[in-house]
Amino acid sequence: MELIRLGTVKVGNYGSAEELKKALMEKGIFIESYTEHMFNGLVLVPNEAEIDLVMVSAEDLGFEDRDRCDILMGEVVARGEREGLKRCPAEVGAQILLQLSNLPIEDYLVITMDPIPDGDGDQSAFLICSWELNGLSSTYDVDRSDIEYDSFVFMLPRHVSMPNPEKACA
Repeated sequence: MELIRLGTVKVGNYGSAEELKKALMEKGIFIESYTEHMFNGLVLVPNEAEIDLVMVSAEDLGFEDRDRCDILMGEVVARGEREGLKRCPAEVGAQILLQLSNLPIEDYLVITMDPIPDGDGDQSAFLICSWELNGLSSTYDVDRSDIEYDSFVFMLPRHVSMPNPEKACA
């Protein structure tokens, strides 16, 4: 399984979801209306911490042999966790947009997280789109999947080292 290091982000450094949303808007990051609703249910990490993030494709998680539209987010998370990866705190999607640049995204980058209801009430995860790296943090309905083009962000346990640090984003 190929892991691509995205970088290290700080979490728990905002007092509320509203402050985090304000920081995104001040940076000029567009927040989709469905996504904006997710901030109402966003629970932030209570204490400041740094976490290491990696990106892994659906194919690298072993989904190449079946119809990818039948694969649900829970299956993706379960495969990542079997490989020793951890799902992310929900605020990671916003923190990536605030703290990292030069993301190696071809289409979508889905944050593996506990779902939050979006503007339609669908259980969703944060999603970053390649064509809107200057801003769009969108939603990903965890009860459906079009993961043919998706890559997923997981948290790397601190005791695991990355073999390819030259792939890191700044």
